Amino acid sequence: MRWELGLDECFITLFYALQFGKAVNPANCPNLHGRFRTGPWIVPTTVPQDVTHVVLVLNGREPAKVATAQIWLDSLPNFRKLKGAAVVLLGDEACSGNTWLLPYLKSRGGRVSAAFIVYDSPLVDDKEIFQWPLGVATYRGFPKAPSSLLSSESQRPYPCNFVGTVYPGSSREELLRVLGDRGAPCYLNTRNEWRPLETKSSLESYLLALKLSDVTLNPAGKNPECYRIYEALEFGSLPVVEDRTLSPGCAPADDANGTFRLLKKHKAPLVYVKNWTQELMPILEKEVDMKPKGRVDRRQALVSWYTSFKRAMRDRFVRVLTDKFFSDEVNET
Repeated sequence: MRWELGLDECFITLFYALQFGKAVNPANCPNLHGRFRTGPWIVPTTVPQDVTHVVLVLNGREPAKVATAQIWLDSLPNFRKLKGAAVVLLGDEACSGNTWLLPYLKSRGGRVSAAFIVYDSPLVDDKEIFQWPLGVATYRGFPKAPSSLLSSESQRPYPCNFVGTVYPGSSREELLRVLGDRGAPCYLNTRNEWRPLETKSSLESYLLALKLSDVTLNPAGKNPECYRIYEALEFGSLPVVEDRTLSPGCAPADDANGTFRLLKKHKAPLVYVKNWTQELMPILEKEVDMKPKGRVDRRQALVSWYTSFKRAMRDRFVRVLTDKFFSDEVNET
């Protein structure tokens, strides 16, 4: 297995096997120790047989990946000393294809005490199944923004940017049509086929787009949540996101438990749109009228919010694991 989740390293140390050491003080999360294990040589038979607590980061995005994930989950009963297991799952973008995980949950007789699912899912109950943010595409080499860029008061020359794959019949075609009809001088770099990995030149082009514009447009692809949202926040570029339902398996956009539930709950400084034709140009006109200092202040506020959000997700992750893995030990003390 290879690392395929685009999770920011600051969200928490996540890996295919996270073994918690025996010297754990559950009442004091900073003393929760883990071992990072990842790479193609990490398979169920190479995991230490005396492991007591494990977090598996698995890919459930498509049937072939699900089959591999199930091999890991089916192996859990073989670890005789295992006391606790949790999963971080790259889920189905259509939101409805994660039910295969249910038999592995503790409430259904399985070994998994908690599951964190990337992408919206009707299974999320915040008791046993939690939503997890997509984060930035670290697997494609996305870097941290340099501090010099974020502290700079220089003006960015483009009012907005969009770099991405344009799917036939998608709102991304609508977005490009609006920008073309209005002659908006935005930074655009599109392609017709999605590629899982970036080339050096394509990554540099994308980073340049984020550095040179204060607004990043996020028309929905297969799911409204995309790496670009978090990558824009990392670089202090305001994300404009498409807040509408694309698949019947996903919650309605206006539902409190919809796609952007985590971002809305934590009051993310985003702009939400439902119709690019009607709403895009007023957003860009407002952007052009903004004073330079306002843009600089907003940049810093975006980065500050994103930093606090990552910490909140980290703390929630550790809190859930502490409760699920060690609550019995806490009650006995």
